[in-house]
Amino acid sequence: MPPLLSVALTPPFMHMNKVRWELELDLFDSQRSIHSESRILVNTAFGLEPAQPLPPLITMTGPLLPLSVDSHYDLPSLIARWLYGKTPIGSPTNAGVVYVALGNMPYLDKMQAQMLVEALSVMSDDTTQFRVLWMAALDQRATLPATLPPNFRAKVLGAVPHLKVLSHESVRAVVSHCGMAGAQEALYLSKPLLCIPFFVDQPDVAARVRALGAGIVLDKNSLRVDVIRESIIDLLLDDKYHKAAAEAAHTLRRAGGLFGAASAVESALDLGTKYLYTRDLEEPWHKAYMVDVLVLYSAGLCLAAVALYMNWLALAALAWLFYQDKGKGGGGGHLGNNKNKPQSGSKEATNQDPKSAQSSPPPPQSEKLESNGGNGVASSDFDGGGGASETSSNNNQCWDGPPSSASAAPGGKRDAEETN
Repeated sequence: MPPLLSVALTPPFMHMNKVRWELELDLFDSQRSIHSESRILVNTAFGLEPAQPLPPLITMTGPLLPLSVDSHYDLPSLIARWLYGKTPIGSPTNAGVVYVALGNMPYLDKMQAQMLVEALSVMSDDTTQFRVLWMAALDQRATLPATLPPNFRAKVLGAVPHLKVLSHESVRAVVSHCGMAGAQEALYLSKPLLCIPFFVDQPDVAARVRALGAGIVLDKNSLRVDVIRESIIDLLLDDKYHKAAAEAAHTLRRAGGLFGAASAVESALDLGTKYLYTRDLEEPWHKAYMVDVLVLYSAGLCLAAVALYMNWLALAALAWLFYQDKGKGGGGGHLGNNKNKPQSGSKEATNQDPKSAQSSPPPPQSEKLESNGGNGVASSDFDGGGGASETSSNNNQCWDGPPSSASAAPGGKRDAEETN
C-alpha cells in the first residue's frame, strides 16, 4: 500500500477496530489484512474511474446516495419559489440556476471570490438570465462581498439540504471544487460541472469529468471574469454537456448504489468471503504468480538450445573430417597418374607430337649392339650432332642406362671402340 494512502486510512482503520471491539469481533492486525481478507465496497464506478482489473473481494457500488434522492422534495417555500423563478425554465429570461458548492475545505481568498461574483452577476439587459445559489462554509462567508447582485442568494452550508437543492430541476450547472463526493453527486443527478480544483485528488477528478465531456476545468490561480462567464453560459445552453452528464449518471446508477452495497453485505454474511480468495492469498507468491512454471519452461528452452548447439558442432566436425579425407584421396590419385605416365623410351613416347618431341632435349646417344647369328653389327647415324639410334636386327631394344665414358667420347674414339 502506498505510504500516503496508508497514513490517510489510519483514522478509519482505528475507528473500524473500535467498532469491531465493541461488537466482540476479531480485530484487524494491519491495514493489509483489511485489503487482503475483507469484502471491500468502493463507492464509485468504472466510467468515472479508469478501467482496471479488480480482485473478487472488491465491489464497485457507485455513489451511496439516499433512495429518496430521486423523489420530489418538500423544500422550504421561500427557497422553492426562488428556484423555480417567475418564468418557465428554458425561456430567455430563465436559463436556470447555477449552484456554487465549493465544500468546506478549499479556501477562497477575497480576490477569487470577488471575480466569481462579478462573473456570475447578471444585469437586466443581459441576453442570458440565470440565478446563483451559493452555499458557503460558515468560516468562508466573510470572503464574499458584503453586497451581492440581485440574482444571488448566499446560504451557509448545511442550512439548506444539499441534495434537495442539487436534485432540483431548476439547477442547470454546478460550480464545484471537484472532490470525489461532490463530483459524483452532481453527475449522478445529471448536472454538468464547472470545475475549480484546489488540492489533493481534486485536479485528477476534474480531469476525469472533462474527459467524460460533462464539464469545464479552470485553474484557480488564473481565474478571469470573462472566461468564467463564458464557461457558465456554455454549460447552461450547450446540450452536449447535459447529454454527457446524463450518460455519466446512467453509468454511476448501473453500479448498484445502496442496493448493490446491501447485496454484497448480505452475501458476506451468508457465505463468508473464503470463496472469493485468490491464489495469492492462499499459496506462496512463486506459485500464485506461476514463477515456478516460468522457471521450468525457461530451463527446458535452455536445454533445448544447448542440445541444438551441440548437434550443430557435431555436424560441423563431421563435415570437416569428410572434406579432409576427400582432399587426401584426390592427392593419391594424382600420384598414381604420375606412376602410369609413359617413360621417355617406351612405345608410347614414340607416338608423341613431333612438335613436343622437338621441343624436348634429345636423350644421350649410345651405341647399341645387336646379335644376329653370332656376329655383332653396330650401325649409328648421327644427324647434326644428335638424334635417335636405330638398329636393324629387331625392335625390342631399349636404352639400358647412362652412356659409358667410351661411348660418350667424341669422334674417332667411338669408331675405334666399334672396330674392337
